[in-house]
Amino acid sequence: MSKHVVISGGSGFIGAYCAVRFLDKGFRVTTVSRSAPKLPSPYATHKNLNVVLSSAIELHKLSVEPASLFLHTAAQTTFRNRADDEMACETNNRAVFSICDFIEKNRIDRVIALSSISVYGSWENSPLTEVTPLHKPDVYGLTKCLGDLLLEKHSPAKETLILRLPGVLGENCNPIWLSKIMAQAKQHSPIQLINPDRAYNSLSDVADIFEFLRSRHQKNEFKKGTFLFAASDPIPVRQVAKIITDFFKSQSEVSSTDNISKPSPLIDIQRLKDELHFTPSATTTIINRHLNNTHTNKG
Repeated sequence: MSKHVVISGGSGFIGAYCAVRFLDKGFRVTTVSRSAPKLPSPYATHKNLNVVLSSAIELHKLSVEPASLFLHTAAQTTFRNRADDEMACETNNRAVFSICDFIEKNRIDRVIALSSISVYGSWENSPLTEVTPLHKPDVYGLTKCLGDLLLEKHSPAKETLILRLPGVLGENCNPIWLSKIMAQAKQHSPIQLINPDRAYNSLSDVADIFEFLRSRHQKNEFKKGTFLFAASDPIPVRQVAKIITDFFKSQSEVSSTDNISKPSPLIDIQRLKDELHFTPSATTTIINRHLNNTHTNKG
């Protein structure tokens, strides 16, 4: 089996992280992005790294050495006005057809594309599952949803997996809600929780994403489908706040309110466990690991 992987969006947070981890494991890595990945030394000049400066919509023009895995992370995510909306619709979905041509041209058997739970919009029922109806998704969510459907339909690879992710934790990268709680705890500011007793696992860890990629690379089986990918073992929202305030030794006053119209931040990952035989890290583990990795000795 070839130990060569291709990563679109290599200059992004997840793409760059996975590139480094694959290089550590002895893989050859080709990254494709508009700008060069900002990798730490010595990875930026690693002998097994090939950097291609190109957009995803130009992928079909690219020929690479035999690769065992293609990871698609690239996407247009900035939406300020109508022009941005039009560009996102064109870029995110034209890229899918270019990717399919690239996969066929280079005979890549395994494709994993990272998507987002934004496709569901503000879903009304909990927990969130793969078949939860869409409810008023924004432009980004709509373009990702269409891209997912197009890739599922047209990908010529033996395995095409689409992972719909909540916020991903990693160095210098926090989901908005957790960032807010952490900032308030550090500053000993009041913390307001909504539905504190509801279960929470609406986060994922970039380290788990890589471990999933590595596990699929080692499989002899091939699967297709769209899967939710989030932390396992949900915990109450109030416990999330306690982990954070305890870590910072915070004197923040924590108050709470209930809002029955707001869905629980709970994501069902049973299909991921049953069909792909992968269980991400527990919610508590991810939060503690993130705190220790990014805030210890940083004030």
